[in-house]
Amino acid sequence: MPDETKRCISCDLLFPLTREFFGHVKRTGKHRSTCRKCESARVLAYKKANPETDRRLGNQRKSRLNGWVPSPSLKKDLHEEQGGSCALCGDHMDTPESAQIEHLMPTIQGGTNDIKNLVLAHAKCNQEKHGKNFMEYVAWRQKVGLPRSTFISNKILSAIMEQ
Repeated sequence: MPDETKRCISCDLLFPLTREFFGHVKRTGKHRSTCRKCESARVLAYKKANPETDRRLGNQRKSRLNGWVPSPSLKKDLHEEQGGSCALCGDHMDTPESAQIEHLMPTIQGGTNDIKNLVLAHAKCNQEKHGKNFMEYVAWRQKVGLPRSTFISNKILSAIMEQ
C-alpha cells in the first residue's frame, strides 16, 4: 500500500494515491482530483443533463466502427492468442469476458477493425489508452510512472513498425 494518500475534492474521503482510486488525467498524466466513484457519478450526471451531446458522441463512435461489434468468440480467440495477458500492461487477465477489445491504432486515428489491429486489454488499461495509438500509450505509461509492459507479440511489433 502506498504511503501517499489524497483527499477527493468531491466526497472529501481520503484514499491511497493510486490509479485504482484516482485515475490519471489524460494530458498531464497526474492523478485526478476526484476519486473514481465521484468521477463516474459526475460523468453519468453530465450524460443525463446533456443527452443530445451523449447521443451525438455515441453515434460518432458507432460510425467509426461501421457497424462492427466484437463477438464473444473474438474475445476468446484473442485471449488464447495473448496467453491470457493484457496487451497493454502485460498482467494476467482472468477471463476473456472481463477484458475489452482494444484497437492498437484507434479508429479515431484511422485504425481499422481488422484482426491485425485488435488486441485484448483490461478495461482500465483500455480506458487509459483512450484515443492514443500504441506508442503514445507506451510513452504515457512511462510519463505517469506505470511499469513498462512485459507483453510482446508479432501483432504489437507490426503496430509499432507502422506507427
